[in-house]
Amino acid sequence: MAAIRSGSVWGWFLRNSRAAVKRALATSKFFTSPTSSDERVVLSSNRSGDWELYSLRASGGELELLLERPGTQHPMAVALDGSVIFNDYHPVTGLDLWRLSPSGEATPLVASPGREWSASVSPDGRLLAYTSDESGRFEVYL
Repeated sequence: MAAIRSGSVWGWFLRNSRAAVKRALATSKFFTSPTSSDERVVLSSNRSGDWELYSLRASGGELELLLERPGTQHPMAVALDGSVIFNDYHPVTGLDLWRLSPSGEATPLVASPGREWSASVSPDGRLLAYTSDESGRFEVYL
């Protein structure tokens, strides 16, 4: 896996998928890590006005809409079961962590007055690590 930056565009992509990522860069602004099968990447794009979640085959193709809702969503991690852990901005609670199940159901994981960010799922899928400033300073939580 390698990372590229183009202006405000960050991307993580698999070997042999550069052409697919280059095509997506024209309309997408934020990428996350590949899925556990390494066949797709999950990303957010504001091509519709709001930041929505999409997936893209590593071999190329069209963006596939995963979640459309008002506001801003950015993917943070993809769990082994295919669930997408993402940030959702809420006007009252700020940045929260949500889970998008493989069936398409979005549920809150951590919603507090603090800002939750930088989520990562353990290799066995049992733990979620993230940062939050709920205590008044940024700390890592499990």
